[in-house]
Parts: sequence; structure tokens; C-alpha cells
Amino acid sequence: MEIVGRLSQTPIQEHRQMTASHRDAVQIASILFLVSFVQVGSLRAADTKIWEEFPGDKALAHVQRLVDFGPRPAGSKAVEKSRDYIEDQLRRSGWQVTRQAFSDDTPRGKIQFVNLIAQF
Repeated sequence: MEIVGRLSQTPIQEHRQMTASHRDAVQIASILFLVSFVQVGSLRAADTKIWEEFPGDKALAHVQRLVDFGPRPAGSKAVEKSRDYIEDQLRRSGWQVTRQAFSDDTPRGKIQFVNLIAQF
């Protein structure tokens, strides 16, 4: 039913929806990224203050880096750069990262997607 709704939209409506979904994706990625650091901090000694190890300006710099890649529709170079950046940052923090690739049908045809799965 959702696909039918998308197909009946004008190109401007579709662009606005894609822009909003990209913004939402950045927000979700940022939250997941930050949660990963909180989890790392919680595994350390109880007296460790995570906000001293990972200050807000550093979090903002990560978000800015992801935003600077620009729109990241599935299959784009920008989404791959974002994925590489997140994977690199997770690995530097001690996480093991694997990629789960799959393809799916979309209103724009079959598109390749990749999930990042991180384990600490």
C-alpha cells in the first residue's frame, strides 16, 4: 500500500519525502552511532565519565561529517561513504563490524542495500 502511495506522488512530493527520509536516516544513524559509544562507556569502570571521553562537540563533528556526504539514496556513492565512515569509527572503538548485503524491489527498481551489524 505504501508503494502505491509513493507512485501517485508528484516529483516534488517525492523529493520532499526523500529529503525528509534522508534527514531521518541521518538522525537515526547519529543516534545509533552515539549509543554505541555510550555502550562502550558502560562496559568500562564505573568511575569513567562517558561525557568526558566523548564530548558533545565530538558528537556534532561526527554528525556534520555524515551530513557533508550529502543526500544518501540507496546505491549512491554518498551512502557508501557514510557506511564506510560509520564502520571505520565503530572498528576504531573496538567493535567487530560485518556487512549484510541484500537487494529489494523499490519504486525505482531493484536496489542493493547493506546493513552494518556491529558486535562489541
